[in-house]
Amino acid sequence: MIGNTADVANIKDSLKIMERNTNRLIDLSNQQLDFRQTEIRGFSLNYIQANISELLEETYLNFKPLAEQKDLDLQRELPPAHVMAFVDVEAFTKILTILFSNAVKYAAGNVAVYLPPVDKNRNCFTIEVKNDGYLVPYEMKEKIFEPFFRLKETEKQKGTGIGLALSRSLAEWHNGVLDIKEPKNGLNVYMTIPVNHEDF
Repeated sequence: MIGNTADVANIKDSLKIMERNTNRLIDLSNQQLDFRQTEIRGFSLNYIQANISELLEETYLNFKPLAEQKDLDLQRELPPAHVMAFVDVEAFTKILTILFSNAVKYAAGNVAVYLPPVDKNRNCFTIEVKNDGYLVPYEMKEKIFEPFFRLKETEKQKGTGIGLALSRSLAEWHNGVLDIKEPKNGLNVYMTIPVNHEDF
């Protein structure tokens, strides 16, 4: 027979922590496997027309509770008309998840995500993810996309340092670009991807 209510609550809390840690280990392992596959060109993507606005909104809602738990102001700005584009939904969602995760993990107080209207001249869309955390020197803008690279300020944070490298590889598989802008503080990551994939 299980003990009092406090014991049950403690057991539930412990099980939740174990579940989160297990899921994190699985996610980190999958990231390393995915990155390895992109390196050896063994990654196969299935491009379909998807609602980018909805995918971004879903990711935002997934991270909102964590942001509130960390007392962060998480904002997103979407255009009035939905943005539609050909992407691999699983890979694209993985990119969004990594960008949101990094932004929330390293933010001091604010995270902002922008999806402007489609650039019709270039036939592409852009997503920007900003936070007010650690300043990344512009001369190190390429280093942070190297696998396992960590800033000194973030060395004690949990993670493998492979997320941005994987995100950039997946963006390039979409014939896109993932890079950073020079901010006054924090990190401003932007991703630009064609609306139509070359296969269509």
